Amino acid sequence: LDMGFFDDLMTIVRRLPAERQTLMFSATLPPKIREMAKQILRKPAEINIAVSKPNEAIEQGAYVLYETQKLGLIKELFSKPLESKTIIFSSSKLKVKELAFAFKRMHLNAAAMHSDLDQAKREEVMLDFKNGKIDEEAYREFIEWQIEQGIDGLVPCGTTGESATMTHDEHEAAIRICVEQVNKRVPVIAGAGSNNTREAIPLTQFAKNVGADAALHITPYYNKPTQEGLYQHFKTICSEVSMPVILYNVPGRTGCNMLPPTVARIARDVPDVVGIKEATADLIHVSDLVEQCPEGFQILSGDDFTVLPHIAVGGCGVISVTANVAPKLMADLCKATLAGDMDEARRLHFKLMPINRAMFLETNPIPVKTAVCMMRGLDLEFRLPMVPLMPDNLEKLTKILNDCDLLH
Repeated sequence: LDMGFFDDLMTIVRRLPAERQTLMFSATLPPKIREMAKQILRKPAEINIAVSKPNEAIEQGAYVLYETQKLGLIKELFSKPLESKTIIFSSSKLKVKELAFAFKRMHLNAAAMHSDLDQAKREEVMLDFKNGKIDEEAYREFIEWQIEQGIDGLVPCGTTGESATMTHDEHEAAIRICVEQVNKRVPVIAGAGSNNTREAIPLTQFAKNVGADAALHITPYYNKPTQEGLYQHFKTICSEVSMPVILYNVPGRTGCNMLPPTVARIARDVPDVVGIKEATADLIHVSDLVEQCPEGFQILSGDDFTVLPHIAVGGCGVISVTANVAPKLMADLCKATLAGDMDEARRLHFKLMPINRAMFLETNPIPVKTAVCMMRGLDLEFRLPMVPLMPDNLEKLTKILNDCDLLH
C-alpha cells in the first residue's frame, strides 16, 4: 500500500462510524504505515493483515476495505451476501466504474468509493519508428521515463502516437506494449476510435482484452455525423463492449463538434462513458460541460495552452502533447491548480507557454516527435504524409528547448 493509497484510505476511514473500524488487506502492510494508521484513527482499531476469515469479521460487524487491485478475489472471499458494509476503494474513477459493474453482476451489497487522486495529468504518448517499424525498445524506455517524471496515465494510439498511419496490427502492438510496460502502475487509456462504428467495436474489445484501463474514442471524422448520430455511435460501442470510455472532441481535426447537451445526454444514459477529452480551447464550452454533465464526470483538457483555466472552471486535468517533453512541469501545473495554489499554477502556466507554442509550430506530432528525438538521442523518422520540420521552425524549436533547459 503506497503512501498515496494510504492517504486516500484514511480519508475514507474517517467517514465511517467510530465504534468499530477494521481494516483488512490481502498483502502485508508495512509496519511504519500500520503504526501511522493506529495514530490517525479516531478510536482504537483492529488491523488485520491476513484476510483469511472475512465472513467471520463481517458477522462481528466489521467494515472491510479492499484496494481495487484485489478485484479478482472478491467473489472467492465473499461467498454469501454481505450484511455489513464492504468498501472497495481506488484513486481511479475508471476502476470504480469497473467495480460498480462487477458488483452488479455478482449481486454484492458493496460500495465503491473514489478519491480525487486520479484528477491530474495524462500524456498522449509519442511513438517512435525505426526502419519503418515500431521501435519497441525506445518506446518502452520512453514509457518508463514518463512514469518516473510523475505522469498519472498514458494514452497510446492517439494523434500524437501517429495512429492515423498505423496498421491494425501496429495499433494493437502499441497498446499491448504500453499495457505490459506500465504493468498497472498508472492507467492506460487506449485509443480505439474510428469514424466507422463497426470498426470501433473490435478496437475497443482488443483494448479491454489486453488489459487497458479505458478506451479513448474520438468523434467520427470526415463523415460529420449529427448530434443524434454521435449519441448512437457511442451508445452502440458501449452496448457491445463494457469498459470505461473517455470521449474525445477535437473539431479542428474532425470537422465535427460534439455539443455539451449531447455529451451530458451520453453521460447520463451510458454508464461506461466516464469523461471527455475536450480540445476546443473554448472555455464557455468547457463551462457548459461542467454545468450540464453529471457530478463526477471527468472533463479533461485536450489543449495544453488552456490547462489552468480549464481546471479552474471545473475540469480535472489534461491529456497532453507537451507532457511528452515536459512531463513533470505539466504534472506540477495540474497538481497546483487542483490544489488551489494559483500563484504557483500561474508561474508554471507561463513557464510552459513557450514549450506549448513550440509543440505546435507545425502540425502535431511533427514538433513534439522532433523534440523528443533530440532530447533522447533517437533517430527521427516520420511516415508520410508527415514530413520533418521546415528548417526555420527547427531552428525555433531548438532555441526554445535550449532556453527551457530541455536539451541538457
